[in-house]
Amino acid sequence: MKNTYLIVALAILCSCNLTNKQKAENLVKNCLKDRLKDPDSYQPIVTEVDTLYTGAFDVKEYSVYSDSVSKIGTEISDVRDDIYATGKIDEKKINKLRMDSLRYARLMSSIEDTVKHRPNGWMISQRYRAKNSFGGYDIYDVNVRADKNFTEGFVIP
Repeated sequence: MKNTYLIVALAILCSCNLTNKQKAENLVKNCLKDRLKDPDSYQPIVTEVDTLYTGAFDVKEYSVYSDSVSKIGTEISDVRDDIYATGKIDEKKINKLRMDSLRYARLMSSIEDTVKHRPNGWMISQRYRAKNSFGGYDIYDVNVRADKNFTEGFVIP
């Protein structure tokens, strides 16, 4: 008898937790309530939840290094223009640009290696049914980016 109560209590506790899909559907509903003509008519049809991973551009230093590489590319173009215009090659400047470019490439590569595959949030794709301006039901598709805990999200246009 005691075991039966324990099993029922465990079943109730386990069933109280929302799945990621349920959390995603609730978040999408909250994100869409201001966009829908009749928010009460919202009915999810299909919801897919996919993990988003951190990318190198999420790291501030990576963007700084990337901008530096772009500037080096511009300087290399300027050096080439000088070579065509004057016929003279500035070996020191070319070597400095090469070394700087390699240094930034190594730094960017090390950031890419350390950042890979860290979960950063969720991408929710959903097809839903809702009333249009005329009161008839239409089917819509929406993508929502959510944080790790499904507490904040925004619709991706």
